[in-house]
Amino acid sequence: MFLCIDVGNTRTKAAVFNAAGEAIDNIITEDNGIGPIEELLRRSPAQHVIISTSGERQWEISSLGFKGKNIELSNDTPLPIQIVYTTPGTLGRDRIAAACGAKARYPGKKLPGDQCGYLHDNGCNPGYRSLPGRQHSPWSPHAASGHA
Repeated sequence: MFLCIDVGNTRTKAAVFNAAGEAIDNIITEDNGIGPIEELLRRSPAQHVIISTSGERQWEISSLGFKGKNIELSNDTPLPIQIVYTTPGTLGRDRIAAACGAKARYPGKKLPGDQCGYLHDNGCNPGYRSLPGRQHSPWSPHAASGHA
């Protein structure tokens, strides 16, 4: 089982997935502390964790005690895409995660992505933006989350 955590500015979202990629359990909380994560793990234990943090977090990933993989997502994390960006540290981790998910779900396809750019065989090109007044691309993180 795999735990995926997104600590944002206003909420923390976390889900436990099985090996087939199916969500088994999840939480959405305005508490960015470790308590809600520990409660989720009591209900649905996991062996590996990946975390993306854009908000404040007062705890370390090691506090969860995982013996499997512990991945802190950043532009330095080995990725299946190439980030072509002058200042890769400023590219949002949610955009990185969305681009990696698109690459895994649609291998070999050219996928437009609002804010991130477009995903192609060489990775993510953040220079591309959708035109003003247009709806978010259906491939954007906003569209996938239902907040388009």
